[in-house]
Amino acid sequence: MRRISFIFVAALLAAVFLLLIFRNRIVLSVAKKQIEKIFSGATVSLGGCEVNPLASLELREVRIKKSPAYDFKIGAIRLDYRLAGLLSGDIGQVSVKETAIMIDTPQRKIADFTRNLNLKKTGRSFAIGVLAVSGTAFDLNCSDLLTLADLDAKLGVKDLAVISAALSVRSLKTPFAELRGFSMAVAQNQEGKISFEELRMNKIKVTGAAGMTRLQGSRLDINNLSAGLLDGRITVNAGIKIAAVPDYSVDAAASGLSLERFARDFELTERFEAAGLLEGSLRLEGTGGSLRIMDGDFSVQEPGGKLIIKDKQFLERMAAGTNQSLNIIVENFRDYHYNTGIIKVGLEQGNIVLGAELEGLAGKRSLEIVLHDFFTKEVGK
Repeated sequence: MRRISFIFVAALLAAVFLLLIFRNRIVLSVAKKQIEKIFSGATVSLGGCEVNPLASLELREVRIKKSPAYDFKIGAIRLDYRLAGLLSGDIGQVSVKETAIMIDTPQRKIADFTRNLNLKKTGRSFAIGVLAVSGTAFDLNCSDLLTLADLDAKLGVKDLAVISAALSVRSLKTPFAELRGFSMAVAQNQEGKISFEELRMNKIKVTGAAGMTRLQGSRLDINNLSAGLLDGRITVNAGIKIAAVPDYSVDAAASGLSLERFARDFELTERFEAAGLLEGSLRLEGTGGSLRIMDGDFSVQEPGGKLIIKDKQFLERMAAGTNQSLNIIVENFRDYHYNTGIIKVGLEQGNIVLGAELEGLAGKRSLEIVLHDFFTKEVGK
């Protein structure tokens, strides 16, 4: 009986010893197979691992590649856990370090990348408490997104909470916006900074922006963001509720906005000649990609300005809408100088509507300009 007990204990110790020796190989083999299941058709390689059965698991030099569509290089993926939590399906934190993400699918949208993934649940799933990424570089070339960016972030996965984040975007281009030189740092209940060199949307260009951020729970506030617009300055305060579909509100105050620059940037100089400066405020509210409210009030700064309308069709529509002679309308806007004026900005069926009431020595003038499909036109078109 003692001999049998000795043999059993010896065999158990030998098994434990062999498991300790070969555990890294076993972990690497299992991890490689699991990654290959998710990234179907990709070539997967792992450089090594370190295992502490009671506390952590780290995979090193992970590479996932499927030419020419994508290539992911990951310095390390580390799982930190408590054994009791792991047994109940909880992983305290997953850290992803020194990652380069390259996606090159110029004929497909970025959302189509999920076609490369097999996300069907097989076996037991685990809940992650915190996801931390550091030194992550993005090089994305898709039909609707072209960007070079870097990200460090710490996220609460269960409640989709941003704990802290630092984002740097060297360049970003979508069909409807272009961004260059963007930088933002946020952390819970702390002040951070935001800035960018240039933002283009449709034909509007905002430059040299800098402001402060504050993150409280799921609300991100952007405060006193100062930037250049139409040769003038704007100051923006905004609130964003971070969610799968975010809510946002924006309040902007502006001064020195050039009507001459507006006509030039929107390529209206063959139809209009305008001179003068505006000051005023604008409020925006929306959810996700849908803008619900656009409400602006602007006034003409001293000493006034000049307006000449050369677009015959526009003048004809104005004459028909006001029941006035076309000759009178043409004469009214041949070389109209105004001293004061008010411009209202609104939103109707996705179009921006500008309503102007101007007054000068030659009398009052009223006109309305509609910018069609402003939020769906591609940049520069």
